[in-house]
Amino acid sequence: MAYDPQQQRRGMSSVDYLANLARQINAISANLAVVQQKLTYIGRNERVLNKNMILINSKMKDLEQRVAAGAPPAAQGASTAELSELKSQVQKLSLSVQGLERQFTELKDATTPLDAELRKLKHLVDVLDFSKK
Repeated sequence: MAYDPQQQRRGMSSVDYLANLARQINAISANLAVVQQKLTYIGRNERVLNKNMILINSKMKDLEQRVAAGAPPAAQGASTAELSELKSQVQKLSLSVQGLERQFTELKDATTPLDAELRKLKHLVDVLDFSKK
């Protein structure tokens, strides 16, 4: 849907047109605020997941070192089970991070047209304000 200010302005008074334009700018601004909030949550979730991955990786290295050092057989069995559980947790966290990256990309792609439309509307408002002076 191409934005044609000339077509939209036909049959409207200047006041109605500017009021309509202001509503459109407010709607776009509200949409951008929602997207910004989602991006904040995604960033926060990504930081939490990264901290968890670091913790799990350090536990895995510790377990691998204990197993490599020749821990007693009873402890090796428990360590191997713990190690496999930690690996599965790392895989789950990795999938979660990939999901967050996908969401981030989708939100970024969704905001690009809004940003371009907002710039057009702001330019139009600036032109109209300048022509009034």
